[in-house]
Amino acid sequence: MTRMLVTMLVVLLFGCLLPVLSGCSNVLGLPKSGAVQVIKPAEQDARRIFTNPSGPVKDAQPEAIVKGFFDALPAGVQSDGFKTARRFLTGAASN
Repeated sequence: MTRMLVTMLVVLLFGCLLPVLSGCSNVLGLPKSGAVQVIKPAEQDARRIFTNPSGPVKDAQPEAIVKGFFDALPAGVQSDGFKTARRFLTGAASN
């Protein structure tokens, strides 16, 4: 009796959920028909922020050295060719 009741509940539950699940088959709401459209890409913002980081401080803690290195990286790309960032590294690593 219990096995039959469980089977009936499973069938009933599946029967109720099937229409709901089939309605959600297009989760992202992507169109399935219609004309193809060409969309222009968004224009990039031309404003830039330039940084002027300071070099390493004598007797700095390891965390400050790592933070300073990462803070100096954007300036390397923008203007100084990573000169400031290289000052945080050993001679061998800087090369």
